[in-house]
Amino acid sequence: MKPILYWSFFLLPLLATAQRNYTYITDRSFYDVEVLLGYDFRPYQVEIQDQMDRTMRPGEYSFGVTRTHLYVEGPEIQGVYQISSISPTEYGYILNTINARDARLSGHLKVILNQWSHVEALVFRRAPDDPEMIFYLAEIPDKLRKSESTYFTNWNEMVLPNPDSLWGKTIQPFFRIHQESGIQERLQMEDSTRISFIEEITIEEKTRQVASSDSLKVADSLVVVKSKEIREYFVEVRSILQYADGTKEDKTERYPIKKVVEREFKTSRINEERFEWEFSTAKDDPVFLYLNEKHAVASMKIDGKLYQVRGY
Repeated sequence: MKPILYWSFFLLPLLATAQRNYTYITDRSFYDVEVLLGYDFRPYQVEIQDQMDRTMRPGEYSFGVTRTHLYVEGPEIQGVYQISSISPTEYGYILNTINARDARLSGHLKVILNQWSHVEALVFRRAPDDPEMIFYLAEIPDKLRKSESTYFTNWNEMVLPNPDSLWGKTIQPFFRIHQESGIQERLQMEDSTRISFIEEITIEEKTRQVASSDSLKVADSLVVVKSKEIREYFVEVRSILQYADGTKEDKTERYPIKKVVEREFKTSRINEERFEWEFSTAKDDPVFLYLNEKHAVASMKIDGKLYQVRGY
């Protein structure tokens, strides 16, 4: 049972969100097998040919993919399935599985992609004698789609020609990936997750006391003889974490920045990250911002997490 506990441990802050939301077709493009790893699919409809066709509540069935296991929640099929292989196919991908408790139960999960590499359906077979179960992902509601398109930072939206143009800007990412576990977290508007780039200016003054004219009988006063402008730079990450027990935590982390170094990946392809800005921090734990070929924000790596914009 250790794999289940391992998956559940890292998903604990996400469960409250998972229970009330489906994963939508357009949430993520699965252009590569690697993008599947750490993703948790929550479909809205299940069909077994000539037997069943019904809509489900969010989280009633879910499929979590890691490099070695498929974690399945749902009536009759819940379990941990060892992945023996993952292969691309003409329709998307196929994951061949073996039940971790009974090696005789070999099956598969077919991942059905559309022309934009979005997942439209999952086809699951637990064992050779079981029927295939077809799980359909939901279309995002039009009202939510419009709200999210203006709320989250989108691909090609925030263009930053140079590091000096960064300060005063705020990124509102769409995905958060926990790098140690690989688990992908689709953010919601109510999470209020934002990354802010802050410039703080302080004026430091040196003064001296001077005596006033006796005839005016004015008290001695202070005169500024020298002033110095101090500029400090910070990256601030804020998010409202929602836990399975219903509690919330409004958490903000601030990282002092010492300098920014830019690098270019000249071999990158179109729609890939081309520029890397490395932020040196006071704790010697660097922060990385990645830009695409148009110098628009694509993702940010900070404190063991990778944040990605909408449409990544």
